[in-house]
Amino acid sequence: MIDQTTGTIVIPGGSESISPDLTRPAFLSSGWASAASVCVKNEPWCSWDLFPVVADGKKWYVRLQFHADRLTRVEVTVADPNERQSWADWSREKEPDRKAKHDALLFRDLGSAPYAFAWGKILSVFDERSGGSSIIVDYGNE
Repeated sequence: MIDQTTGTIVIPGGSESISPDLTRPAFLSSGWASAASVCVKNEPWCSWDLFPVVADGKKWYVRLQFHADRLTRVEVTVADPNERQSWADWSREKEPDRKAKHDALLFRDLGSAPYAFAWGKILSVFDERSGGSSIIVDYGNE
């Protein structure tokens, strides 16, 4: 999923990758941008939700966050393809299980936490405010 040396993210089965040096203009001219939707726009901050990718038996949700033209963070949420088709399917009780799945995925790929690198850090979190669990790849350039 992520190259520890470079911070480049490859979603299993994906043909494109996300690297820390991705700029907003480069993203907007990429194939992913045409299917992406703006999540938050509060300039100079702007984030996009990429279309879900089904790969490796999982559904991968990806959000890119930019500050001006710099990619600052990528959030990845991994789900079973049949779960959480809408917020109506969400429950507070299910999120610890999702976080545990994220933790296991990171442990499988990266070993034990903490995950701190020259290019940034990776966290597995449950955010009470948003009600969701995700893997955050923080490129440390905010």
